[in-house]
Amino acid sequence: MVQMQNLNRLPEFTADQLQVLLSAMATSQQQPKRYLTTREAGKFLGKTANALRIMGHRDEIKSYKKGERLYFLESDLAEWIESGKRPTTSELIKNFEDDLIIRGGKYHA
Repeated sequence: MVQMQNLNRLPEFTADQLQVLLSAMATSQQQPKRYLTTREAGKFLGKTANALRIMGHRDEIKSYKKGERLYFLESDLAEWIESGKRPTTSELIKNFEDDLIIRGGKYHA
């Protein structure tokens, strides 16, 4: 879920991060929250239920505990997947070029 503290950091976000933030805001306004059981979340991510329990316990992924049961928000799982996005070659080149401009065209290896 989008938190207000993130909105205060807008100047620090890249265009891709802003797109994910806006997408999350739109999704949270359009769809009700969908909680998944450990088994359902495992199928969604392609992981075992036990692996998800461990990840939740280690705070590697957001989880919610009610009694003896562990739940996962589908939107949190999608956000977790998106957080692992790797930049494309063109994005890497653009970032490199932007860094060169910021440094006045000087490249230091």
